[in-house]
Amino acid sequence: DLEKAVALVTENRACLLCYERDFQTCHRNIVVKRISEITGQTVRNLGVRQGSARELAKKNDLIAANA
Repeated sequence: DLEKAVALVTENRACLLCYERDFQTCHRNIVVKRISEITGQTVRNLGVRQGSARELAKKNDLIAANA
């Protein structure tokens, strides 16, 4: 519940995890925005910047094959 989440982030550092590549398309983004409005805390999104490990491995294999 939102009250428990607000209490948790007020007393401790917290991390809300999501599996969406783009955090803006995740429903958790709604929760984070609301918590931020209530507490005044800033949000830091850690998102994926260059693709998954599997995608990077495929890309590196293609680069090596073409070298």
